[in-house]
Amino acid sequence: MKVSVFRPLLQLEAKVNRRTKLYTFVALILFVVCFGPWLQVYFGHLWRREHYQFFPMMLIAVAVISHDCWKVAADRGCSFEILKFSAPLFGLATVVFGGALWLGSPWLAYLATLLILWTIARNIPFGSSTIAPLFVLLPLPFSMDGELVHGLQRVSSRGASALLDMAAIRHLMSGNILEVSGKKFFVEEACSGIGSVYLLLASAAVYASWRQLRFVVAVPLLLSAIFWAVAGNTFRIFCVAWAHAYLQFDLSSGILHDILGAATYLMSLLLLMMTEQALLFVFEPINTPTIPNASETKRQRLAGNLGRIWDRLTTMDPGIRLRKKQPSGLRMTRGRFVAVLILFFAVGCVGNVWRFWPSMLSTSQIVLDRATISFRPARITVTQDVQKVFVAHGRKSR
Repeated sequence: MKVSVFRPLLQLEAKVNRRTKLYTFVALILFVVCFGPWLQVYFGHLWRREHYQFFPMMLIAVAVISHDCWKVAADRGCSFEILKFSAPLFGLATVVFGGALWLGSPWLAYLATLLILWTIARNIPFGSSTIAPLFVLLPLPFSMDGELVHGLQRVSSRGASALLDMAAIRHLMSGNILEVSGKKFFVEEACSGIGSVYLLLASAAVYASWRQLRFVVAVPLLLSAIFWAVAGNTFRIFCVAWAHAYLQFDLSSGILHDILGAATYLMSLLLLMMTEQALLFVFEPINTPTIPNASETKRQRLAGNLGRIWDRLTTMDPGIRLRKKQPSGLRMTRGRFVAVLILFFAVGCVGNVWRFWPSMLSTSQIVLDRATISFRPARITVTQDVQKVFVAHGRKSR
């Protein structure tokens, strides 16, 4: 019974081993067919959100970093004949994609795509860190991301008002509207575009991936990105009000507004890099000996174990990290790994037909109806012209 259940997988594995490049290309095509329609819908929804319109540049940056990791792995002579397959991660991706098919959720489909990419990329040195920034493109559910932006706008408004009070500039702050010398400025415009909190958060995620930072450093760095984005927007609002009050310059629109936004963004990036250096100083390894001494006391042995755990979490040297940690999971040949992916993508393509078939039929029916409607007036016009010719001919005959 066991052999009969896995017989299709074994047969497909034998075919993949004979023609690896061909079936790898087939797996890539099935991946596009399986997730392509969902990603098209998802990115369309994402583009309509003003705070996520930077995602094309982020996808390009992640692709470049992934290519560099693949190139480094090839230069080091890494062999991909035996791969590690994470069954829990693959099972979670299967459940999430099944939920996307059942609920018609592009959000879940995008999450399943990231989990599948994570399953594949974890076999490449530092490949998992290249996929991690894409999780920033997952909006918070129940429109919580919009509520977060509005909350940060209020914080920026209060901070800018405090700075204006310190500069002795008379102003009136009403909600997210700042009035200075009879002119009103909207704080919503200061926290969008290049001043978006999510843009700096995505930049921090890409920077952490490029630098291959450890988890204990990357998480505080991402949290600091939110702080520096709010601080940058606060300074931006203050500059707009100060320039209008003292210099009679309008920095709220036009090319000067764009220059101020770019300068604020670059300043936030510089502060982000300085934060990274401070975190690396705080989380520096203490280089505890790996082999404990037999003459150590119980307290010294406990301190040594804690030191080794600290070094394991904070070591940044890529060579040491590759030697000490290998990806966990089931050992599989490359043929079986590709065969499992092909079966998964094939089932996903069948599920897409079940999910998108009604919409495809309705779309084709609408196109057919429009073509029929556009064709009918031409036939009616020709008939009326023929009738006019016959009527005129009848009058002449009389």
